[in-house]
Amino acid sequence: MSILKSIASVDRRYYYSAVFILTTILLLFPLVLPLLVSPEVQEAYNIIEDLQPGDLVIINFCLSASGYGQLQGACNAVIDHIFQQEGVLVIFTMTADQAPIMLEGIIENNGQLMSGHSDHPWYEIEGKQYLTDYVNMGYYPGIDKFIAFLASDFRTALGDNDWYGEDAKAWFDSNNINSAEDVDLVI
Repeated sequence: MSILKSIASVDRRYYYSAVFILTTILLLFPLVLPLLVSPEVQEAYNIIEDLQPGDLVIINFCLSASGYGQLQGACNAVIDHIFQQEGVLVIFTMTADQAPIMLEGIIENNGQLMSGHSDHPWYEIEGKQYLTDYVNMGYYPGIDKFIAFLASDFRTALGDNDWYGEDAKAWFDSNNINSAEDVDLVI
């Protein structure tokens, strides 16, 4: 009798019992595996921690539905970490056509509606309010052309209105944001 025939001849209740016992043991005594932080993740964390009040961060949110399941957790963590930094200003841009709905979901997960408002974009995240500390400038097709346009004529590339049609010009003016040289970090 071959090994495979021997294994196949064992009553399946023994296999189910073995799986049940092993699962129970692992639930009662879980394996503790070390969580290692890669140098790249540590460096990204340190860069965000080093942001100073008044620094400007552009988050180019180029996530689509195909990658949302894998990257949603990382997006939540990075956005939340940036918003925890005191006095940091954030501009959201998007270069993927499905990104607006993904970004709105992440903002909704990380924040809460500002008092007196009932819908997007009026969310408060870690004490930061829309059009006071951050703005969502919306979708820009053609990532290469958009980045080149941002570098050459920052304010014109972004426009005067946000994704929701609100006037963002006053926000840019009040924070002295005029050119790409004013940007401290791009994600």
